[in-house]
Amino acid sequence: MNKLFSFLSITVSALIVSSSFLFAQEAPPVDAGLREAYVLRPNDVIELSVYEEPDLAKIATILKTGEASFPLIGSVNLKGLSLTEASDKIRVLYAADYIRYPRVNLSVSEYAVDYVNILGMVTTPGKIPIPQFGELDLRAAVANAGGLTALADREKIVYKPIDGKAQEFSYDFIRQKGETVILKSGDQVVVRESPFAGKTVLVSGEVIKPGTVSIPADGNLELASALAQAGGLGAEADPSAIQLISADGGTSSYSYESVEKGPAGKIRLRAGDRLNIPKSRFVNAVVSVIGQVNKPGIVKFPLDGRLDVFRALAMAGGTTELANNKKIILNRPGEDPKTLNLTKLRENKSQPLWLFPSDELKVTERWF
Repeated sequence: MNKLFSFLSITVSALIVSSSFLFAQEAPPVDAGLREAYVLRPNDVIELSVYEEPDLAKIATILKTGEASFPLIGSVNLKGLSLTEASDKIRVLYAADYIRYPRVNLSVSEYAVDYVNILGMVTTPGKIPIPQFGELDLRAAVANAGGLTALADREKIVYKPIDGKAQEFSYDFIRQKGETVILKSGDQVVVRESPFAGKTVLVSGEVIKPGTVSIPADGNLELASALAQAGGLGAEADPSAIQLISADGGTSSYSYESVEKGPAGKIRLRAGDRLNIPKSRFVNAVVSVIGQVNKPGIVKFPLDGRLDVFRALAMAGGTTELANNKKIILNRPGEDPKTLNLTKLRENKSQPLWLFPSDELKVTERWF
């Protein structure tokens, strides 16, 4: 038998103690070759046992200098050595002065953990461990920190490698291609607060919930969205006069229809802007519709003030069979009575005859 095996029998095993890493997915099984090739480093906790020498058993932590202390042989520098190389070094030291044929068993009971730091606007800022036998990419690091908060700046997430130049990434890039950025021990990721954090616009007047509306972290708050967050228009709001008072003092007015269905709703608001919805001046305004209609009496004005003859008649139930559609009398305070012909009014649809508050429509009766 080879002399080497007659004098030496060394068993090296690597005991892996699980660590509570916070990864979005379970780490893949570790290849045995990776464990054998593992290089010892500071903060590794190693366990030594020597066959039939219980007094030499020792659990030691490798110091920053790379040294670990063992019975009889004292401090031994193991930094940069594999388990096999470290075992052989310890065996030689014991064989030189203390034990003729030492059988050394060396294992790692707790691996040193590398971290990256995630700071700023994430759910759980702090240290994120790097897998012992794997990699940690930027997307996984942000996910393990709980993702971004509502106040995070999603456009400027700063990656500061320990040995390189800082880089900025958007959150969309991180979600789509973040696995291409591999982090190293000591790297830092800083998620800054959005410049729009805490910024608001004021919605006042005739809305369901007047008050401030927060501008989202991406700064995109449109007029229609702000109005919706305020609960929409109140019962007495003027839908023709939604006022936008900008932070610099300018004022614009839009109809509710243009906000809901037109380009006005897409207007992007800025911090300090104000929306004001005034009370309609047509609240409690009415016209009287009498004579040959199905429901004679008072007709309330729409809040936008747009009430023409045909709409007023429709709101009064329409004309009866005895109505003289060629002779409808419009009485307006301060003016002479005016005779209207519904047939001719229908022919001129481009110019509706608008009514004023306190007008009176009298539908006369025909005689034949």
